[in-house]
Amino acid sequence: MSAPADIDAAAYNTSSPAGTLNFRMVSFQIVARYGSPREIHRGPPPLGNSELLFPKSRPPRSSRTVKYPICMKIYFGFTVAGDRSALETARRLVQLLEGLGHEVLTRHLVNDDAWERDRLISPQDVYRRDMAWLQQCEVLIAEVSGSSFGLGFETGYVLGATTKKVILFYRRDLEKKISLLITGNTHPNCTLAPYSNVTDVESFITSNLSGEPGAAELQSSSNSGMSANAPPAKVVHGGSE
Repeated sequence: MSAPADIDAAAYNTSSPAGTLNFRMVSFQIVARYGSPREIHRGPPPLGNSELLFPKSRPPRSSRTVKYPICMKIYFGFTVAGDRSALETARRLVQLLEGLGHEVLTRHLVNDDAWERDRLISPQDVYRRDMAWLQQCEVLIAEVSGSSFGLGFETGYVLGATTKKVILFYRRDLEKKISLLITGNTHPNCTLAPYSNVTDVESFITSNLSGEPGAAELQSSSNSGMSANAPPAKVVHGGSE
């Protein structure tokens, strides 16, 4: 700031005691009138060089993080009475989950004799057994390409009656044949995982359901919009039908 016009600028020369005193007096007057520099600047502090060169990455606003603990009890859903054309993918899912240390309560659903084995007990016993597993499990994961009433019931129960997470896998080429209550599901605890091949499924499972002891994090931007290489997944607890 320049000195007022009616004052000799030499009077503010800080090389002399008088100039230093004059300079300080004017400085005090400026602070009294306008506030200190820290008070004048009310915006965020300026960024340092390191922050300008390497800004911290921020997740998209629509993204959410879902944490899954390691070594979970998983209710895996896969149709028994419906279309089982995705059986090999379902088997690979179970294999991957067990390989990561998870316990799959319903692993019998991917056996060739799943239909016959369920008929060895009464329908009431099947219901009681599956409901007990749904209560025990920590997450529901299902392959729903051949979705059936049983899968819909289990998914609705978990999402409506509990706070557990659900991941639903389905084949992209069969999407138009799948119930809109699945492909259009926007429940905050439900993640959809359309896939094109087994590699997509493997990538999703290994990326999101494994990690450091304690928890693995699943990043998704709502229930859709994940990359084609790692499609979103939905955890669904499936029953016998």
